[in-house]
Amino acid sequence: AGVAGLKCMGGAGQGGDRDEVRGAERQSAAAALKRAIGELERGGVPEAAASAEILLGGVIGATRSKIRTEGPRITLSPLQDATYQSHVSKRLARTPVQYILGEWDFYNIDNLIVRPPTLIPRPETEELVDFLVQHYKGRSPPSRILEVGPGSGAIILSLIKEWKESRAVAVDLCDHAVQLTRENADQQRLSDRLTVFHSGIAEYHLLDGGKEGPFDLLVS
Repeated sequence: AGVAGLKCMGGAGQGGDRDEVRGAERQSAAAALKRAIGELERGGVPEAAASAEILLGGVIGATRSKIRTEGPRITLSPLQDATYQSHVSKRLARTPVQYILGEWDFYNIDNLIVRPPTLIPRPETEELVDFLVQHYKGRSPPSRILEVGPGSGAIILSLIKEWKESRAVAVDLCDHAVQLTRENADQQRLSDRLTVFHSGIAEYHLLDGGKEGPFDLLVS
């Protein structure tokens, strides 16, 4: 009887928990955003509104414009709300938005993986890629490209994604950068056209034996 009683109590408790979750009032995206902006502003975080919108968009899978226009009608699940609060806390600690989300759109690449200690690609880096793309527009792009210090692989992956016939080599002394560039190449399905070496530029020719060169373009 005691065991049966315990089972019944456990079942009732679990059902009660589910009822409590179902009955919990869900917060709208607009309300969550307002709360987050207030917290970030009080914490002195630069561009608080932009940070709050981007982080919320990452949690619920919505663009900033959709959040602004449909925010009052979008509701957050308890898990989404908890995740968003965690993101805001990290931003209050001055963790960059890109590192919090773990990914970032760059030029022609969606969801580029980013994480410390590799640097976050900057807008100026996108300008460099666009300059090269425009420079070669209307002419044959480089068939062989070498990048020294790819970091996340943003530049080299953007270029070979744009230039379908190009192949590339990237060399970096940082283990983290080598691994991250390879991950992003796999994710973007470009690993068949990019070879990544854990080496400096001086040692690269010893590892490769000149198989991938000579190169038509060097970026760094």
